[in-house]
Amino acid sequence: MNEKSYYWQVDLERWLLDSEGNKIISKIKYSLPPDYSNMLDSLGMIEEVYHDSVYSDVSSHISERFAGSGFLPNKLVSPQALENYDENE
Repeated sequence: MNEKSYYWQVDLERWLLDSEGNKIISKIKYSLPPDYSNMLDSLGMIEEVYHDSVYSDVSSHISERFAGSGFLPNKLVSPQALENYDENE
């Protein structure tokens, strides 16, 4: 397993229209930095009332990282789920 596959990933999408009005979907995968991946890995060890805070921190990071790009988060994927992950689901 390579080092990057350990980290949680976020699938992001941007919807655009071509000159004929057809919807074009651009997709990218973004590996979260280690700090955010560690926070998500630790969810099982912290009280449930703090889970929203972790998700909020991750969401803020994504918003700052992709601000102005038009890409929005679609799905959060754990490292364990990457082996069986189908991006078309």
